Amino acid sequence: MAEDVFGMPTTHYQVTIDPSKVNGPTGDELKSLSSGKDITYDYWLDAKNLPLQLKYAFEVQGRMATATAQMRDWGVVRPLTAPPADQLITLEQAGLGG
Repeated sequence: MAEDVFGMPTTHYQVTIDPSKVNGPTGDELKSLSSGKDITYDYWLDAKNLPLQLKYAFEVQGRMATATAQMRDWGVVRPLTAPPADQLITLEQAGLGG
């Protein structure tokens, strides 16, 4: 499916993972985090099959957890700056840990 991300055509893939079918430590972690419910990932790749966007959503302790990551300018090196400490929270503060 072609969609537009960053003003360029992409191919969109959707993957659904059933945590009960994943073995080993990763499976145990997924089962714990998702309360055993499916996790859906959406990927958008550019014409060179490089990822441009990833989205996921799943339920954690009765609340929806979602994230979107966008990637671009493959091969370009940029400095990273950590956010100020007052902008960070722990999983426990977000109500997701412990």
